[in-house]
Amino acid sequence: MKLVYRISIILNILFAGYILIRGSELLMRDYLRKTVVPMQETAIEEPAKTASTEEHITCDTIYTISEYDLSTGRQEVYQELLPASFIGMDRTHLMEWIDDYNGHASLEDLETGFISMELLSFSEQEIRVRKRIESVRDEVQTEEIVRPQQLLTQGADATVSGNGISYGCILAQDGLLTVYDGQRRHVILYTDISLFDLPQEQQQEILDGKEVGSEQELYNLLESYSS
Repeated sequence: MKLVYRISIILNILFAGYILIRGSELLMRDYLRKTVVPMQETAIEEPAKTASTEEHITCDTIYTISEYDLSTGRQEVYQELLPASFIGMDRTHLMEWIDDYNGHASLEDLETGFISMELLSFSEQEIRVRKRIESVRDEVQTEEIVRPQQLLTQGADATVSGNGISYGCILAQDGLLTVYDGQRRHVILYTDISLFDLPQEQQQEILDGKEVGSEQELYNLLESYSS
């Protein structure tokens, strides 16, 4: 009897251990199913959520410019009216716009000695850019910039060229038509006529150097280019 009793006790202990182990496995599986799987789904969905919440420029975004003059070392920070074309842009599109602007800056900026622009910070509340300028320009760049109809009154020295007497030469500078003297040493006239607004054939003439024989011929050419 004692032997049978001892065997029954051992069997009960083994059975109880099996129940405990099996129960622990089931509890662990249930725990993992409820916690690990939702975490994985959240990790997968997170990038899409981040992309959808990327900031964009609105009409209330502040536009701050930090202007640095390389010639004097002066730095000025000011705010301007946000350009309408900026509204709706995200950071990537704004940087692409700035890269394009650095190659095709406005005439107003070029007159101030504009060199380049870069993005300093971007948020929906404020965008901040830095403009680099050089206010002290060389002799060619400091000539007066005038409209095509406003020819400079001072004369230019006529120079003998292979085709005869050359009053001056029309070239392109920073994408705009610029008139040099016959020897192509000094600017006698700046214009606001864009090279890229002209037909391809005329563009090539300007790139090669369009020589003019008189002030009247120059005036007529500029009138035809600007019409």
